[in-house]
Amino acid sequence: MKEGTWPKNDVRRAFVAGAKWWEFKRTGATMWQSDQTLAEEEATRRYKIRTCQTMHECCLCKETIRCGQNYRDGGYGRRAHVECADNNMIEKKEKVIAIQCDDADPMRESF
Repeated sequence: MKEGTWPKNDVRRAFVAGAKWWEFKRTGATMWQSDQTLAEEEATRRYKIRTCQTMHECCLCKETIRCGQNYRDGGYGRRAHVECADNNMIEKKEKVIAIQCDDADPMRESF
């Protein structure tokens, strides 16, 4: 996959960023390009965008996903509007980054 081809708030970017972070924590080294390609392929496999043919309930906002709308399919009971899923992943990623920053510098003042 060519770098920068996913939209900025795409949940697959967060997946790959998490894989890179785990690789660094586990080995102390950055991820090889071939491993990044594997992570991108896995993100695409896990976070499919589908077009609704019937009606489903979004597991995040509890609103109906109507026929013709796009949604992320995480399996039974784990379907969400594309916007809901991407926003949820960004919020979770920001919380993790904030926790990591607090853990990294115990003398840092909290605001």
